[in-house]
Amino acid sequence: MASEKTYRLEYLPGAQQDLVEIVRYISRTLLNRQAAEALAEHFFFTAERVGENPYVAAVYYPIKPLSRDYRMVMVDTNCMFYWVDELEKKVTIARVLYARRNSGSLLDTR
Repeated sequence: MASEKTYRLEYLPGAQQDLVEIVRYISRTLLNRQAAEALAEHFFFTAERVGENPYVAAVYYPIKPLSRDYRMVMVDTNCMFYWVDELEKKVTIARVLYARRNSGSLLDTR
């Protein structure tokens, strides 16, 4: 049952592409379809949890300032970056990146 405080989720095209590439890599390159499916489920479960409580994750502060206050939550070895629009009660998932990547350079900068 959805609570009154649940935020609407929106996935930017970059995040959608990130998810497809991560799952495809695990499934096709690593030949582990079960792990790929489990990770995909974990991504969407985590996103739903973020929609229920978007302020659970701290604001992400890279070296260079960003145009928005991104928050980051870990999903296995990946970082899910999002921002919260309080007026629209919306959480926007911007990117999903491998944790060892230089995330700050892949998010929009001012």
